[in-house]
Amino acid sequence: MAPELLVLVKHDCEVCDQVLPVLDAAAAAGAPMRILSQSSPEDTAAQAHRVGLHAVPDVDVDLIVSARFDPEAVPAVLLLDGGEERGRVEGLHRSRLAELARKAGAELALDGLPELRPGCASRTRDPAVAATLAARRARAEGRLRARTLEVGALEDAFEALHDRGFRDGLPVVPPTPERVVAMLEHTSRDPQEVVGTVPPYGGKATVEKVAINAVLAGCPAATLPIVLAAVEAACVESFAWHGLIATTYPAGPTVIVSGPLAAEAGMNAGGNVLGQGNRATLCTGRALQLVGWNVGGGRPGVEDRATHGQMGKLGSCFAERLDETAPWPGLAQDRGIGEDETGVTLVVT
Repeated sequence: MAPELLVLVKHDCEVCDQVLPVLDAAAAAGAPMRILSQSSPEDTAAQAHRVGLHAVPDVDVDLIVSARFDPEAVPAVLLLDGGEERGRVEGLHRSRLAELARKAGAELALDGLPELRPGCASRTRDPAVAATLAARRARAEGRLRARTLEVGALEDAFEALHDRGFRDGLPVVPPTPERVVAMLEHTSRDPQEVVGTVPPYGGKATVEKVAINAVLAGCPAATLPIVLAAVEAACVESFAWHGLIATTYPAGPTVIVSGPLAAEAGMNAGGNVLGQGNRATLCTGRALQLVGWNVGGGRPGVEDRATHGQMGKLGSCFAERLDETAPWPGLAQDRGIGEDETGVTLVVT
């Protein structure tokens, strides 16, 4: 297969406006070239009319091609041979662009254009778009496997999650694929690794499902390793999480975090440590409880028969202030965890 040129552009890029007529003229003359726009069909057609192109570029639907090659900037001109990339020029670099085109057997009339001009950021680098593309890759690669909940266009996402049972009495954060993938970036564990078996019905808490519940709880992404450790500890048989979830006992698990990750995640280890006001601390305890509900199936008033309960069952967590506890070690350090490591201890309160 002969080499060909693939061109990626977008409608709101002045450099694309400069280069497109030259590329369009070469394509009209028979150069092996395909021009794709990252913009909508309407914006692409308007740009073609504005700069006087012979043909309206095709649209890169869902940015599938752009995501594959992921340029930092457009215009991006790529030399492909058998579908494999052999070279690229991003932005306007006249001499390099002419050399790349000649390798595909094309001549470009670049006279009159600046020798060098930086391009515009590719749409794949837009934070919102990049998050969507990352979620799509994660689904295609099997890192995301949880079922998708469809919310109607006229539904309120918060009310929809409440009505479908993914809650603890307070509003939860919609766990969009983008948010879950961003959360998973904070662990090196395989998303499909089973962290533990959650009572009372033996639900398999994978890393992915724990991340979903951490998003629901409103956790900062940096707390995910702590939430994973808490779930793993709660699922140890000797902790008897089943007894907390499926009996009349009113207590719940309290998560105690000892080590540097607590401060890095923004947890409170000072005044009002058991009170309100700190997102990382409150949401970590809440995430553990949501895993018990959503993965294990322990619903209040059904499986959870606590006679009166208490607010700690919504989520209880605090961090130890190790810098001012000498000569006494932290709970985790007392069990052999190094001072430069973080340990999680679960107690029943």
